[in-house]
Amino acid sequence: MKMRTAIFVALLMLLHFAVQAQSYNDFAGEWVGYITQDPAGLAARYDFALSMEVSDSGITGEARISLEDNADIYGTMYIRGGFGQYFATVNELEITSQNMCSYAYWCMKEYDIWITEQNGILIIEGKWNSDQCGDANFGKIHLERRLS
Repeated sequence: MKMRTAIFVALLMLLHFAVQAQSYNDFAGEWVGYITQDPAGLAARYDFALSMEVSDSGITGEARISLEDNADIYGTMYIRGGFGQYFATVNELEITSQNMCSYAYWCMKEYDIWITEQNGILIIEGKWNSDQCGDANFGKIHLERRLS
């Protein structure tokens, strides 16, 4: 009886993830929101945007980060990634443009992100990490866009 219960629970969980998981094509497009850094670098929270294209070979596009209170301090990075079962892993590969304080730098990051939908809004959430940021080498991502 315990085996049946475990199988039933596993099937319910798979069904839940299948309903929650969006199409990989839903990752494509323009996303806006924020990214956090903990412990903080220049700030604890930054404006953050992703512009992603999706193809059979994965994700390519651009990430843009800026200070929330000063959009003149920014970095734009080329990104590439691929898909897992319910999420995407994306890497920043190079800085394509930037304006930064002379004493600071942008970390190249890797993000594990997933997509959900709430009340007609697609939401990307996830975590990022970097081996280039010293003690401030991780944080969270939250991006949104309206369903068409």
